[in-house]
Amino acid sequence: MSKKYRMLAVGGGAGIDLAVSKYMKEADIKPVILPLDTAAVTAELDSEKCDGILIFSVKARKTIELIGLISRKYPDICIFVGVYSFHGNEEDDYLQAGADLCFYLPTSMRRIVRIVKSYAIFSKNSNIETSIPCFLWDKGLCFDTKGFLYLCKAIEICLSDSSCLSHMYEKVYGGVAEEFNVSMKSVERLVRLTVVNAVESGQVSRIFKRNVEKMTVRSFIKEMCYLYCRKYVAPNADINNFRI
Repeated sequence: MSKKYRMLAVGGGAGIDLAVSKYMKEADIKPVILPLDTAAVTAELDSEKCDGILIFSVKARKTIELIGLISRKYPDICIFVGVYSFHGNEEDDYLQAGADLCFYLPTSMRRIVRIVKSYAIFSKNSNIETSIPCFLWDKGLCFDTKGFLYLCKAIEICLSDSSCLSHMYEKVYGGVAEEFNVSMKSVERLVRLTVVNAVESGQVSRIFKRNVEKMTVRSFIKEMCYLYCRKYVAPNADINNFRI
């Protein structure tokens, strides 16, 4: 029998609470719905083991304070934060306070539940294979495509050996093709399509905090490797190799 996970959903409001509860139950997660109240949250965390906490809030200061408290007092619990908009460096504030993953609302509750469950199986000791998809999803890329999977593997390859960036077709596309048993041309086409869609949607400009009209796959992967290294510890990866 698979493990039954237990997760807190905090501050969502009636509509969000219903959706979260429904999709968590579908994913074999026991939901515990609470208001954005520090005392109620800590009492629940003290009473029974919890695998993660999903916080919905537009109250930045209160959310940051709660994240900081949870990350200090319950370091093994994964913290996910969903807000309706980020202003300035607010996303960085959440991450610095101790959040593991931030995402924008509104978005599909089913998708949120899927990603938080797969987020390193609610483990702080996440490996590179599980953290890269979560990292890219957090940046707004759609993960329901083959191109997304190929892009994740391409980033993993480059993190392991930054020199592969100078040999995109042979080493990066070739490595992905070997992993998925497909042709290099198929990998190149779908990864390029994923990057182009991200650029045309405006997602890349938001990620890199500048206007980006055109971007090569190589540049995209290099910058993503740099941002990844800022957030995670990647074995054998030197962040200086990915500076633009």
